[in-house]
Amino acid sequence: MLLSRLAIATLFTVFALSISVAAQTVVPPEFKVLKPGPVIPMGPDNFQLTGSFSVSRGTNAQPLEERSFGSGGACIYADLAAVGAPELSCTNNSQCTQAFTSFHEANLGNPNYDVASFSGSSGQCIANKCWYRPGARLCTRMIPPGSFALGHHKFGPFNLDHVAKFFGDDAKIDWQVVTCSNRAQENGRDDTSCATGQGIYNPPSNAKATDWEEVVRYPNEA
Repeated sequence: MLLSRLAIATLFTVFALSISVAAQTVVPPEFKVLKPGPVIPMGPDNFQLTGSFSVSRGTNAQPLEERSFGSGGACIYADLAAVGAPELSCTNNSQCTQAFTSFHEANLGNPNYDVASFSGSSGQCIANKCWYRPGARLCTRMIPPGSFALGHHKFGPFNLDHVAKFFGDDAKIDWQVVTCSNRAQENGRDDTSCATGQGIYNPPSNAKATDWEEVVRYPNEA
């Protein structure tokens, strides 16, 4: 009799737990948008830089392939064409990367050109104009299934003395952050799309400083 009561109690407990688990709602991952923020000078010159960006909630307005669950990254780019890098009317990022690769190879013997620091540089086509990332480590990245938290983020600081050495200590160079979100998939995870160049790129909109950062230098501003 005692065993029977224990068996009934056990069955009742299992049944109650199954109802509790079934009642729990599975919360799908939320969509997120990575937006560029200002580039922040960290020293007396403009060659010690920190990048910034924000992460906000996305919407269901776009098709799935135009949304992201919050992985991706952000990088700092410069208008180096204004100080001597290749100036090119572009339609895609690969054109700009190839232009800087040729520029890099042409300067391998220049004593003012720090080959190691410029290695891994790439280009970004923004409004049909090439901007350049002068180095391989001017970025922050989040690999899926990881996801950036909502709010403001900073990355860096980065020492760009090699840029000053080659283009001049007094060079007036405009810098900006570009973000790239990995594209969402039906399985609830992001693809690694930024790594293959098929991500959702978001160049800055030249917005003014926000209350969370006062010292900024935006493109085309002194």
